[in-house]
Amino acid sequence: MQLYCRDGLVFASHEDWQVIPDGAYPADCVRIIVPDGFPLERVGPPPADGNPDVRPYAQPEINDAIRLAMPLEPWRFMAMLDIAGKRQAVDDAIGAMTDPVARAVARSRLNHSARFLRNDPLIDALSPLVGLTGAEIDGLWLQAVVL
Repeated sequence: MQLYCRDGLVFASHEDWQVIPDGAYPADCVRIIVPDGFPLERVGPPPADGNPDVRPYAQPEINDAIRLAMPLEPWRFMAMLDIAGKRQAVDDAIGAMTDPVARAVARSRLNHSARFLRNDPLIDALSPLVGLTGAEIDGLWLQAVVL
């Protein structure tokens, strides 16, 4: 078995933590063995008696402001454009750009981005050209995040 240490706690598994051989964990670490995938949240430093102060991880509430900050994978972004019926309008708006460098960059970003951000200036620049308001884009983004 391999142990892992982070922030004074030792766990049975986590891929990017410091590997510690069995029985050789540092004195400032408290050994905790938990099932794989069981998330723990540390709520304070380990007490002097060696019993860690941990509790099961509680997922924070995810509201619309958080969802709008979430990046979209390309498939979600393209699906969003298709759902809105705006994919061709976006292509046409990019094609109509007069600056060849800006046009090439916009087309490349549309076709090759690994993720799309709602606050990207390109999205704000294209939205009025394709007939979408900021509120409409927000609504589409919220739909795309949960596809």
